[in-house]
Amino acid sequence: MLNGERFCSGAAATPFPLQSIAKVFALEIVLRAIGDDIFKRVGREPSGDPFNSIVDLERTDGIPRNPFVNAGALVTGDALIDAKCARDAVIGLVARDWGSRSRWTTKSWKARNRPATSIAPC
Repeated sequence: MLNGERFCSGAAATPFPLQSIAKVFALEIVLRAIGDDIFKRVGREPSGDPFNSIVDLERTDGIPRNPFVNAGALVTGDALIDAKCARDAVIGLVARDWGSRSRWTTKSWKARNRPATSIAPC
């Protein structure tokens, strides 16, 4: 949204699961909660490696390159827990940005909140 005007392109009206872009929202919430202090724990640089690679951690002394690789998302999630704001902030963000267009489906909620014991071992 720019100056109150919404711009869309492609299949913008097609619903999709929030989890597919959760890293972006987690970073926004952490930035609102603790500001640039998050960047003491996670970098701002592109990695050049797949998002699920941990190779970069060895090159950067354990500091993930950015919050969008899996290791960086874990650090961001930890900062959310430390800030004690995750649940309400996510709900507020979704309500503000999507309002009535957001849908929490029972299927996706159950899939996300099933007990760990029901997950098959690796």
